[in-house]
This record gives sequence, C-alpha cells and structure tokens, in this order.
Amino acid sequence: MIHLDDVIRIFVISLTTCAERRKRIAVRLEELGLSFEFVDAVDLRGTEISRHPAYDSARRRLFFGRDLMPGELGCLLSHRKVYELIASRGISNALVLEDDAMLEDDLPEVLEALIHSRVAWDLVRFLDKQKVYRKKCRHIGMIDVIHELARLPTNSGGAYGYLLNQRAAMRLVKLMERNWLQNDVLHSRAWMTGLNVFIVRPSPVTHPVEDDDSMIGSERFKKGFELTGWRRVAHPFARFAMKLQDQVMKRLHYQKASFSDWRAREVLAKSCPRRD
Repeated sequence: MIHLDDVIRIFVISLTTCAERRKRIAVRLEELGLSFEFVDAVDLRGTEISRHPAYDSARRRLFFGRDLMPGELGCLLSHRKVYELIASRGISNALVLEDDAMLEDDLPEVLEALIHSRVAWDLVRFLDKQKVYRKKCRHIGMIDVIHELARLPTNSGGAYGYLLNQRAAMRLVKLMERNWLQNDVLHSRAWMTGLNVFIVRPSPVTHPVEDDDSMIGSERFKKGFELTGWRRVAHPFARFAMKLQDQVMKRLHYQKASFSDWRAREVLAKSCPRRD
C-alpha cells in the first residue's frame, strides 16, 4: 500500500500571527496521521494595493465596480505562493488547506481513493456549502462506498481545501501573474484554466459554521461603486458582457466535458467497491 506522505504533500496557509488557528489545525492533522507544512500567508491588510505588481486594478474595477480588498489579494497571493512551491519542488500532488478548514475523519481515505483513481483530474475542490449540494451536478461515479466524484455546472466559491496536481499548479501560477479574480473564482472557471476540475460529495473538508471572515475582511460584501467618469458609464456594459460570456462558456465547457465524464464514469464503475 502507498503511504499518503509519499504521494501527497499537504500545505496549510496561515498567517504567522494566528497561533490558535495553527495549533488547532496542526493537532487535527496529527490526529489524522497526516504530515503537513505551514506556508506563511501574505498579509496585505491595511496596505494600498492598487499599484501592486500582481494586481490589475483597472480590469477589476471595470468588471466589478470596485477593487479587491487587501485581504482578498493577500489570500490570493498566499495560494499562488503554494503553487510556486509545488512547481519549483516538482511535487506531483498536493492538498492545500486554509488554517480555518475543518477536517473530517474520512479525509485520509478520500485522498487515497483519489490518488488511486484512474480518473484524470487536475483539481478536486472540497466544497461543503449547501447551495453547492442543491445544484444539479453531473455524477461521475463513486470513489469509495460513500463519496462520489462530480462535476459542477456552475461557478461556486470556496478555496479552504482542495487537491491539485503539478500541472494545475503550474497553470495557475501562469494565470496569476496579474490578478483581477479571486482565487476560488479562478478555480471555478475551468474553461479559462483548461483544467479538469471535479468536486467530492460529501466533502471531507468543511468550512467553519461561524464562517470566520476576519483574515480577509467582510468589507468585500459591501455594495457600491468606486468608479467615476467614463469608467462608471462603461461598467454596466462590461459587467453584462462578462456575465454573458461566463454563462455561455461554462455551459459550453460543461457539455464539452460530457464525453470524458462518460469515460471516467465507466472507469469508476469498474474499479470502485460497491455498497453492500
């Protein structure tokens, strides 16, 4: 049997100041018998980010009407930091966790099932929010007697836990040189990344019930615009065009993936153990 530590590296993104969070997730990973490495998060809170070399402020404002919050850009760059580590170290597969993620007892079994699966995934997102489960996903197949692999037809947020391979990490590093989309939004745009993206249900990684947002900041949910002049006039048209493109491209991608999903379903049907 392959030991998980030999085939998956685990990275936990955490601010150096978050001692309690670090302690909690470290204890939990040790309970699960999983080795891990902390990656110090990029902290941009309280800084001016409009001229940051990794941020495209003009594009973000045009399509969204306001800038990313410093905490959002810091979170995004923290994930990019992990992808750079994966690429530079030649790591085949990695589990990326944010330090407030809640880990279920079956996480090691799910990771092992995904590694042994013959389905060619690039990114497997662990999403537990109920609105994701209410969506009509395409069932691919069971990876064990409890968990199913599925493809989302829509964009869903959340990057508190996911598994990716080296190809995905290298592709994301390239796409994140100049940023205007949040990290989890980029994950959901498979037509843009060219990655084979799935979810696992039920998720072995969940988000805290209290939805602690303090590291990013809740100000990103505030309504209103930061545009003036011609940019404010252009914004509704740019926003409409972006949403229209999203609707068309995600549907085209979902349909395009149907053949490969059929083949993956056949593979899982032959290899996955059945319920008694």
